[in-house]
Amino acid sequence: MPAIHLLFLWHMHQPYYKDLMTGEYRLPWVRLHALKDYYGMVKLLDEFPGIHQTFNLAPALIAQIEDYVSGAARDPFLSLAAEPACELDLRERQFAVQYLFQAHVANTIGRYPRYHQLWQEFGRHPEDPGELASRISNAELTDLQVLSQIAWIDEFFLDEPAIRELIDKGRNYTPEDQQMVIAKQKEFLGRVLPAYKAAVARGGIEVSTSPYYHPILPLVCDTNLGAVSHPGLPLPKSRFQHPEDAQEQIKRGLALHEKVFGQRPRKCSTLPTVSASPGWLQMKACSAGPCKLPFLVTVEVALSLRLRRSFIRFTAGSAKAVP
Repeated sequence: MPAIHLLFLWHMHQPYYKDLMTGEYRLPWVRLHALKDYYGMVKLLDEFPGIHQTFNLAPALIAQIEDYVSGAARDPFLSLAAEPACELDLRERQFAVQYLFQAHVANTIGRYPRYHQLWQEFGRHPEDPGELASRISNAELTDLQVLSQIAWIDEFFLDEPAIRELIDKGRNYTPEDQQMVIAKQKEFLGRVLPAYKAAVARGGIEVSTSPYYHPILPLVCDTNLGAVSHPGLPLPKSRFQHPEDAQEQIKRGLALHEKVFGQRPRKCSTLPTVSASPGWLQMKACSAGPCKLPFLVTVEVALSLRLRRSFIRFTAGSAKAVP
């Protein structure tokens, strides 16, 4: 029977949400997904030692996780969840009603009865957040602050005694409960990158990298390349041509990867090329000089656009380019 050489590559990335002018995070998704998804995906492999996976951790994602772990991250969503409800003004209460229900209703909010009850009362019809904010009580708001954080905690952490006690309590949370769940978040975030490093050390996974800020690399080299794969595409009036920036993105990504994992990666993922053209530019950048890597990962559609050909697949697992 013919063997199939199959590689699963889990592409973990987030935009760089930190506003470099204010130092604040504009959105909380790095923190929330690191708590709920990134740790659990690699830890789950402990149960399946015979399965080898590859994870692409974009450098900008790694840098933001490190920022949270160090305590340097200024996240207004997290700060709001930590503040005693009785000290929040109307604007802050409105912010809470607008943004602390940002979760899947059935799968995330719905598993916590009190959270779902609050969603039905204050989150289901958010047309007038000002009116909702004016009538949510301090007790309701405290419950919302705590449960909106618990809901984003990974299954692997839910049975930790302190978290399980809060879940069993269900409602009527205190400011002390708020502070505890915030402290636990930082503790759990601190386990994410070490979990990947440990999995690499035992040979269970391989970690690849990306250009540092996860850009569409050909467009960094030359914005006019957008019209190569998409003829007629409107182009910027001011042409941007900085292949040296593309090279720097790769160098910085490699350097951060080596700092965190203690070794250079063998693969560089350039998946953002899905909307751009010539994959050969990234390939040239990745293989040049000190950035040389043995593998480059991109998406099939980028290669198809470059070659101006489609691909057909056969049951044996091979593919063929066709005009």
